[in-house]
Amino acid sequence: MSPREKRLLTIFLLIVGLGGTAVVIYQWFVTPLNEANNQITKLKKEAEQKEDEVFEIMKDRKILEVARLKSLPPSPDHAVAEYSKFLQPLLRKSGLELETFQIPTIDLKSQPAAAALGAKKPGHQILSFQVRAKGEIDSLVKALAALKQAPIIHRVKNLSVDRIDTSAKASSSKVNIAMTIEAMIVGRTEGRYNLLGPDNKLVILEGITALENGTPGMALLGWAVGPTGPIIQKKIARDTGRKYSELARSNVFVGAAPVLVSDEPEDDGVEVTAYVRLESTNVDAREAYLRNLVFKTPPKRIKAIPRSGYDTFRVTSEDGGKTLLRFKVLRVDQRDVYFQVGDDIYDLHIGQSIHDAMRRPLSSEELDLLALTDLYDSDWAVSDDPDAKGKGGQKGNLKSKTPQKKSAKTR
Repeated sequence: MSPREKRLLTIFLLIVGLGGTAVVIYQWFVTPLNEANNQITKLKKEAEQKEDEVFEIMKDRKILEVARLKSLPPSPDHAVAEYSKFLQPLLRKSGLELETFQIPTIDLKSQPAAAALGAKKPGHQILSFQVRAKGEIDSLVKALAALKQAPIIHRVKNLSVDRIDTSAKASSSKVNIAMTIEAMIVGRTEGRYNLLGPDNKLVILEGITALENGTPGMALLGWAVGPTGPIIQKKIARDTGRKYSELARSNVFVGAAPVLVSDEPEDDGVEVTAYVRLESTNVDAREAYLRNLVFKTPPKRIKAIPRSGYDTFRVTSEDGGKTLLRFKVLRVDQRDVYFQVGDDIYDLHIGQSIHDAMRRPLSSEELDLLALTDLYDSDWAVSDDPDAKGKGGQKGNLKSKTPQKKSAKTR
């Protein structure tokens, strides 16, 4: 065999060896590795799906636990009696004149037969109450607001409102009201014997605690801050996002009622300045951003540059129709904004609300130390604009010039 043939044979054998090695590696290593990776990916997806299912189950379980706390008593007879004692006084207290109040009929004869046949007991039971009444639209609105606030699993399924006098010259604002209200007995619930109060077990525990010279109120603390307590009821009434009183001004059968104009802003129970916080500062640009957490609006820019259009800021109501507070920005530091309201100067720290910042104005010594005395604007302090006097924080209408600030102005 010639040397050339030997080289060709060697090259051929090398190629065959490399090819065979590649095939062996692919079959014995690459293919199992790909299959393992595919299996891992599949298992990860299944695990994520299971986690999502568990999350949904846990979320539904929490909802169910809260629903059981708000459920009617488990006995249908007792549930009808307790809800009737709750609903009728609520409607009368709202100003409605009850004409008919029909409670649901409960068929107790069919329950033993179903149990004997081994039928599965239904998880939840809905009780339907039929109500017919007369009254003003304002009374109806009060009743609906009270139903929404009550810590009970119920709903107004149907509501029909008709005017009493259908003549063309009718001027009465009273209407006929027909409602179907549904309340629920949640499955496997112990229920409550006092729909608006704490559980009887907590009351007994509170009594035992008092007899043993324990701390009064500790047994009822969990109920007070829980989903059926008075705190959450007030929060629902405050955070509902609607002003039910506005509905009563627009009776579709009589016409819109005149709105009485008052110099004082309407108190809606929300201290807006407690939710306006300093979010960020930019010393180089001499600007900062405020965020209103109660109205969920985008951040608002303020600047310590006179006549920039951002050197003054107004805290307004949600519709922007009322000015609750107006201030002037004096300086922006790394984590603080100094602003003037009337004759006072305040320090707003990052993350702090305007309400908290206005608890205490800066003293003349602090103004000197912070080099804010020269930034004091006397024209702003004596402005005739009533908005410049400010409303908010704990001060309400901020006081006019103080002797402390007079010394600051003369410097």
